[in-house]
Amino acid sequence: MATPQSVVTAGDDKKDTEPINPGQLNKALPATRLLEKRRMVSHVQEALEDQKNEFAQKEEILKKREETLRTKDLQLQESLIGFSKFLQENGVKRKRAEKKAADEIRLRLEKEAEIAELEAQHTRLKHEKNVTHADLERMMFYHKYLETVIETSEGFHEINDLLMRLLQACDTRGDE
Repeated sequence: MATPQSVVTAGDDKKDTEPINPGQLNKALPATRLLEKRRMVSHVQEALEDQKNEFAQKEEILKKREETLRTKDLQLQESLIGFSKFLQENGVKRKRAEKKAADEIRLRLEKEAEIAELEAQHTRLKHEKNVTHADLERMMFYHKYLETVIETSEGFHEINDLLMRLLQACDTRGDE
């Protein structure tokens, strides 16, 4: 804190009189000392009033800064809440997309297995068709032969009649 003499000399509005030296103040009349003390108190009060005003200004600035910070903090919190909602929505969308992708992969694998099974069945049926066709070709030879036999023989009118006669002959021969 400033001493009364430094406050008096540091004032912006100097009076015509200079402050009295403390050594001279002891020699001065009591009324002069009282006036000097009052003048020093007045200067100190002015300095205190200036400091008080300066403090009030700083306090006002700090209050404005605090209010600004409070507003920015609220904005930041709102932004954080919005970002949190955004992240949650993205998480839900991501999970939905992952589930859809997994379902599509599962469905694709099922269809690939079904395709492989149908291809194997197709290959097997083609083989059976080829075997059956080969058997048919082989048996057509016998069918043509039997038709030729029926045309040349007068006792049989159909292939089944000839086959029945053959079976009877085999049975009779087997009994002997």
